[in-house]
Amino acid sequence: MRRWAPAAFAAAVVVAALIALGIATACLFFAQFVLFGGARQATTVDPLSLMRRTWGS
Repeated sequence: MRRWAPAAFAAAVVVAALIALGIATACLFFAQFVLFGGARQATTVDPLSLMRRTWGS
């Protein structure tokens, strides 16, 4: 079994993380613009929306 040097392992982890980030970003853009047609549906970041709906504005 090949033993990884620390620098090579760190580089491989960074490359894998960048690939995963690219795939996730591509999926979000696909969902936003192709599935939802650019409308703001289900991708809005509003952490206090439940409180506003239940307690009023």
